[in-house]
Amino acid sequence: MADDALTAPLLSVRAPDGRIVAALLAGDRMVDVARAAAALGIAVTVDDQAPGLHALLGAWDANRPALAALQAQLIAGEAQAPWDLGAFAAGDERVVAPVPRPEKLLFAGANYQRHVLEDAARFDPDTAGAAAAEAAEPYMFIKLPLCVSGPYAPIVRPLGHDQLDYEVELAVVIGRGGRHVEPEDALDHVAGYLLCNDVSSRSRTMRADWPFLKTDWFSGKNFETAAPLGPFLLPAAAVPDWRALRLRLWVNGELRQNDRAGEMTFGIEEQIAFASRQVPLRPGDVIATGTPAGSGFRDGRYLQPGDVVEAGGDGLGAQRTAVRAEAPAALAARPS
Repeated sequence: MADDALTAPLLSVRAPDGRIVAALLAGDRMVDVARAAAALGIAVTVDDQAPGLHALLGAWDANRPALAALQAQLIAGEAQAPWDLGAFAAGDERVVAPVPRPEKLLFAGANYQRHVLEDAARFDPDTAGAAAAEAAEPYMFIKLPLCVSGPYAPIVRPLGHDQLDYEVELAVVIGRGGRHVEPEDALDHVAGYLLCNDVSSRSRTMRADWPFLKTDWFSGKNFETAAPLGPFLLPAAAVPDWRALRLRLWVNGELRQNDRAGEMTFGIEEQIAFASRQVPLRPGDVIATGTPAGSGFRDGRYLQPGDVVEAGGDGLGAQRTAVRAEAPAALAARPS
């Protein structure tokens, strides 16, 4: 790893004036990138109209070395207030999703063999082996930007959804856009890695009233708080091999998921290449790469109001999200 590589985690933080700003984690301090760069004479291109890290990702190729230079000065102790946003601490409500409103959220389904086997066994034990066979290319679905929530914000179970499930995932954030990206070039398009929880409503994903279509990926996967992200973006240079990263998830302190990203059926390179053949990738897009075995669907242990979900990954920080039930009054409060 080069000495001048950008390796410091990047966050999106709500500043005292209410704006969501891009921040760099220097030691345990969160530093407002735009203010620190301006004060230290480092040319960082910031889109003032974009929230959080979106403000940097639009010019990622140019900003990456500039941020590395800023990182070096911050580590040397040359940065002080007024650009200091305080110490980073788990549970800090000022820390929001690193990419608050990506244009696209693309999720890989059935991408860990053991997860496929346990899910297939619930559908039809006799065909579990066949269902787990490797397909020719990845399977992906879409989540809406409104699904994104922060790493410490509550997961709200929607009214009428009684089988809420969890799925810890390694996600990548696109820093360089592209179309028809080749697998061997795919990692050059990655700005960094972050944690994601693909929260799902199993009571909606499987539709008994549509036996021909069977599944409903729209209402089963798309609702507010269905995609907690963060707490931070770990730059690509800080991850020599994404396959070595281990993902874990606990519910009320009980370890439910625990596996290495290297157990994916389709690697990150293949997923980026596949996605770019369908749609143009743009800076700030998020691709979540599938979940290991151990989701609640396996044994019917779904999330209940009052549960606490914790998710973590090597070098990726940790989420802590409490589950709440949507209040009926929320319906009346929504605009028509």
